[in-house]
Amino acid sequence: AREVRRRKQIVSGEDGQPWYEVDPLTGSRKQLVLNLHEKDQESEWDRDVFSRADADEKITIRAGEDIFASGEMDYVSAYKLAFGKEHYIAGNLVNAFYNSSWSVGLKNRFLLVYDEPELLHTVIERHHQRNIEQARAMKAVGTDMIFIDDATATKDMISVKMYREFSLPYLKRLVDEIKNLGMK
Repeated sequence: AREVRRRKQIVSGEDGQPWYEVDPLTGSRKQLVLNLHEKDQESEWDRDVFSRADADEKITIRAGEDIFASGEMDYVSAYKLAFGKEHYIAGNLVNAFYNSSWSVGLKNRFLLVYDEPELLHTVIERHHQRNIEQARAMKAVGTDMIFIDDATATKDMISVKMYREFSLPYLKRLVDEIKNLGMK
């Protein structure tokens, strides 16, 4: 967002070394991980949603127009202006099944399938609604298509039955909304 960018610069290191996020006010530097598959070294994340009330409070849903107005899509807008006549503009979303792990923990998510399925559906639904609004913001900036990552809803991670209950319905609704918005 524009507000965040005032306190964030991305700079390259010396002699082609890694990239850093720098706070121009404090001078603090944090090395960026460029390969996102290497970014998360932990196999478990903290659980902060234990009830429907927690889900409503902690999984905030911002309207697509608010996301767009915040400036979070400025880079996509600049890219579209520069290259949109020559290239499709693609966005990326992660399916709500995976995103739920940010609220309940990566391993816990798999346990909740059995132990607290109703709560897991509540968490997934909140993340699904966030995705819908993100897709609306992408449409507002002129995105042509959206790639949906559904990596942990594969046969080596969950059963077909689990997939049909905890991933597919949300994925289908997301694809339908993307199509309704006129994107691929």
